[in-house]
Formats: sequence, structure tokens, C-alpha cells
Amino acid sequence: MRLSVMPVLVTEARATLRFKVSDTGPGIPENVRSSVFDPFVQADESTTRRYGGTGLGLAICKRLVELMGGQIGFTTREGQGTEFWFAVDFDLPGPHGGLTGDLQDRARDESRPQVAAPPSCGGATVDIAGCSRGDVAGPGQNRDVSILVVEDTPLNRKVLLAQLRKLGYEAEAVRSGEEAVDAFSRKKYSMVLLDCHMPDMDGFETCRLMREIDRGRGTHTPVAAITASATSDDRAKCLAARMDDYLSKPVHLDDLEMLLGRHLRRAPARVSPAVPESLPELIFAAPEKRGDLARLVDGDPAFLASVLESFLTDMPSRLRAMEEALENGDRCQIELMSHAMKSSAALLGLTELSSTCAEMEAKAKAGGIGCLLEVHSRLQAQYSDVESKTLEVLRRCRTRS
Repeated sequence: MRLSVMPVLVTEARATLRFKVSDTGPGIPENVRSSVFDPFVQADESTTRRYGGTGLGLAICKRLVELMGGQIGFTTREGQGTEFWFAVDFDLPGPHGGLTGDLQDRARDESRPQVAAPPSCGGATVDIAGCSRGDVAGPGQNRDVSILVVEDTPLNRKVLLAQLRKLGYEAEAVRSGEEAVDAFSRKKYSMVLLDCHMPDMDGFETCRLMREIDRGRGTHTPVAAITASATSDDRAKCLAARMDDYLSKPVHLDDLEMLLGRHLRRAPARVSPAVPESLPELIFAAPEKRGDLARLVDGDPAFLASVLESFLTDMPSRLRAMEEALENGDRCQIELMSHAMKSSAALLGLTELSSTCAEMEAKAKAGGIGCLLEVHSRLQAQYSDVESKTLEVLRRCRTRS
């Protein structure tokens, strides 16, 4: 897979950039090309069976690009691959926004004949074949410290990495227990922040395998559980699994700073100034949660927009997975999806939605499917209302940032 970014048009005030992702896969059959941006549509259903997915990804991409006032499309050849592209305008703070002369020249040269049609391959190209593991936060002040974040929810990964960056730490993130054990076996980390409730391999089994690697090395790496469950029984279970500490979601920056100080024996210096107690964009959150959320996003509308995009991308696929689990009577999957959605909603101050997710989780754990149908219907209605509000906020954030 290849990712490329190139300028299409640059003026004194704005720049249009075109982003392209291309592969060498089977391509998209002609009979489904007109519907690939529709929800729950996939060109090859065998891919869903092998790798999962709900067919929501492109629909969400289209919605986000249109919210930014951009365009999205694709070109494809069966048996040769597909190239998806989107083009978005960006405001520049000054003459060309500090763009280099080379970039300005290329933009002028390439944009004249090709503004209306997808340009040929070119621009800055990045090989992203090895990037599936996750993201990186840093560099920070504590360059001799390396932290591994293990979290399956994109929203929580994004926020944890941002918090660690704010505290001056370098960190890497992976999205499953299997990826975590693989990364841990290849590199010695100063600390691991580990989500307990993940599909396939949970945090407890992940920690057990990490301890085996530690034993072979003759080391002990501090591991802290990060979970939306906050009962004393959950804490005892984490410590019984030989984890060293415990943090409840949503993770507050002060609590994270104290935890890192305990185990890394240093006092990280915050790198950002004080932020406002709230932002006008936070109207979707419960009033008592807006201050925490403003501090969480560091008072930055652009970062809030990034957080909301992760939320809007992740939640529909989890709702669809929950619906399928209800149809199949899979209480374990319902419990997992409810747990993940509960923590994401709580992170954004969506207390009613988070509470309903917690109710769904508790009833799935207790047993029975019939009692879940009413809660699921209520959950869908609440998310629909939240989605419309957060999409409007996303528009405002994009206007300001």
C-alpha cells in the first residue's frame, strides 16, 4: 500500500492538497463501483469473512471529507488495484504559509492542467506497509524513556498518546494483545499502559506473556492496567495478574502524571500552558464534564476535531458489531462492544450514552438476550442524537482551526 500527498493549487491564502492511497489488490468490480461509498457495502464479501469489517469505512471517509468542504473519489482496474483520493483546501497563515519555493513551483506546474481531474502519481510518497501497528507520540523531554500503549479503541489511543506527549514522554501504541506481545518481545520498554478488555487476547493474558518475556530477560517492566471498569474486584484482578498499577478511564492527566512518576521515578515537566476551563464547541458534553474535556484536548479545536473524527469513525462499526452479536446471541461480543463504547462516550463527557452502554454491558454479563433489545434500541437513538451534534461541532472546529 502506498500513500502520497501532493499540492494541486496554491494561492496566497489557500492550498489544495490531494491525498492518495493506492494498492495492488484485486480492484473493484464494475457492478459495485457506484455504491462503494454507501454504508455497509463491501466490494468483496470474502474480505469481511477473513479480516472483519462492516463496510462503513468509506462512507465515513466520504462524510468527513464533505464536512471539510472537499471531494473524494477513486480509480480502479480489476486485477491491478485501486487508488482512492481526496482533495481538501487548507487556509494559509501568510504568503503560501511558509511553503518552500519548490512546493510552490510544483503546485503551479501541476495544478494548471489537472485541477479538474485526478493528477498522475507523484508528490511526497510514504510507504505505509509497516504502519498498521499504531502511532507514535514524541519526541519528548524524557528521551531515555519509552512507553508502550496497548489499546484497541482508536479514540483512547489517540488521547493517551497526546497526554503522554504533553507530559514529555515518547510512546508507541498498538491495538491488540498479539501486537503488544510482539512489540514487547522485540524492544525493552520502560513501562506498558495496558487496556484490560480487548477482543481475542485480553490484557490479563497479554500481561502474563509479557511476564514470561521479562523472566527470560531477568527484568521487570512496570505494567499499568487502563480500564473502564472501576470496581475493587477489577483492581484486585489486575494486581493478581501481576500488573503493577491501575488507572480508570477516562484517564485524567494528573492521575497519569502521578502514575508515571511512581514507576519511572521522575517528575515529567508539562510542556503546554494552562488551558481554558471550557470551549464553545463542547456544547455536546455534559456541563460538569466540559472543563475536563477542554483540558483533555488542551484547549485546541483542531485536536478536538481529530478526537471527534476518531469517535465518529469507531462508534458506527461497534454498533453494527453489537447488532450482529445480538442476532447471533453472542453475549461476550456484546459485552466487549458495550465496554469499549462506554469508555469512548465517557471520554467525551457523553454521560447518558456512557451510562446506557454500561447498562448494556452489565445485562450482557448477567445473561439473556431478550432484555438487551430495549437497551440496544435506546442506545441507537442516543447515538443518532449524539452523532448529529458532534458532526455540527466538527464543522465549527474545522472553521476555527
